[in-house]
Amino acid sequence: MRGRTSHPVIAVTIGDPAGIGPEITARFFAGFKPVKSIAVVIGASGALEPWAKRFGWSMEFADGGGSLSGIRQKQRGTVLVLDTGCTDAVRAGEHSRSGGLHAGKSVELACRLVNTRLVDAIVTAPISKKALNMAGYKYTGHTEMLADLLKSGTCEMMMVFRKLRVVPLTRHLPVSEVSARITFDGTVRCIMTVDAALRALFGIERPKIAVAALNPHAGDEGLLGSEEIMVLRPALEEARARGADVTGPVPGDVLFQSARTNLKEAFLLAETLAKRQRKAKRV
Repeated sequence: MRGRTSHPVIAVTIGDPAGIGPEITARFFAGFKPVKSIAVVIGASGALEPWAKRFGWSMEFADGGGSLSGIRQKQRGTVLVLDTGCTDAVRAGEHSRSGGLHAGKSVELACRLVNTRLVDAIVTAPISKKALNMAGYKYTGHTEMLADLLKSGTCEMMMVFRKLRVVPLTRHLPVSEVSARITFDGTVRCIMTVDAALRALFGIERPKIAVAALNPHAGDEGLLGSEEIMVLRPALEEARARGADVTGPVPGDVLFQSARTNLKEAFLLAETLAKRQRKAKRV
């Protein structure tokens, strides 16, 4: 796909108009032009126009109000608006079926453009999960919706800040359901997916992965919970057998406290704690 152009095309969905999505999108593009890409802003023109006027963004609409033919021949720095045609009224700050329709249609259109290879990536502004469900989209969040519409199969959500990358093992669940969703197969699958992504997408030849424990003090050898002993440790052993450089489970506060100041120190500490835990288990 990337071989057909020297610059990527990135879709930007404006989210739920009852929230800050249209505002931050208009403000951003009023003062920024892509340097190495083309942007396609997807949303209702009626939701964008008041903010575009306020911030002085002169919107350029796609040909015919919806066509993206020839988009890859555009110059880098081009920002086009693709109108979803959604005209449902939305009141600011309120969850509503209308807001969910605006958000859902923009994401659906963005995914359709990815599936037809007209765009290469999607950036999403905030949505309301409640409004999305009120509009008939039975998803618990962006991740699940994108995974379904893009037919991605195995999918994980990665949050990236500089050299720190965090992937939740469970997503968008009540806390009371988390423990039951942590399984051997799911943990192994998540670790191996992350390992492959770090190698292929981030160019990290030998990724180091630390897995946070579920319970305080990593369960304290079963005193505070058995998930680390029954599920996480066996899953980590299996992931190591498959070639992943993974350590843990490590108490979350220890892992993130160390990661804030020194990632190398965090991994060394995680490895030390993991070795102690394995030694204690053997004893």
